[in-house]
Amino acid sequence: EPMEEILYREYNEPKKDLRRSQVDYAEMYLLYGSLLIELNRTEDATEVLTKAKRWNPAYARLAFEHAESYKMRGMLDEFAKLTKETFKYAYYPKDLARCYRNMAFYLVEKKEYKAAVCCLLFANQFDKTDVGNSELYYISQEMGEVYNPTQGDLVNYFKENEIPYGPEEEIIKIAYSYGMHFYENDDLNTAAYFLSIAAAYVDDEELNKTLKDISQKMGNEE
Repeated sequence: EPMEEILYREYNEPKKDLRRSQVDYAEMYLLYGSLLIELNRTEDATEVLTKAKRWNPAYARLAFEHAESYKMRGMLDEFAKLTKETFKYAYYPKDLARCYRNMAFYLVEKKEYKAAVCCLLFANQFDKTDVGNSELYYISQEMGEVYNPTQGDLVNYFKENEIPYGPEEEIIKIAYSYGMHFYENDDLNTAAYFLSIAAAYVDDEELNKTLKDISQKMGNEE
């Protein structure tokens, strides 16, 4: 997606020219790696998915599958490390939520239940799932109580475990600035793409008004 390339450039400042491959090798390797995981060939899967990430380091779904291959091999510290690296590319709420659920799994394995609860509750703000709710129930059984953290608890646990508190600011800034640029140049489809990413995290009157205007104009064009 366009946002992947922009974020990659922003975070990595590549010296080489970036060009799109005519063949989507990242997707091909992802499919192959996912099949290897299904076959429990997890070491082979890691190798294949590492190649896939070279083709598209900013693809969150691919990053999750790559991390999963380490989790299945019992390499939980590497799983957590890779998950933390994915936060900066999680520009959709469901991907951000998955980052938090991944960290919750890691923390549960480390028996850091309160921090895990914080991750799961925070994930629910972006994407509620049955998996997350089941995990919360499991933790309450292990702790013998239902833990209700304060906002201060969330901030502290995230800081202690080096977990981002919400989406990366750069994601929102980039999505908004690119969206407004394309809106001002009457490229409504591209403007809607970028502004929708920002609007998923920010409830801003001007932003919502702009998206509504784009929707009306695109409706009239149809």
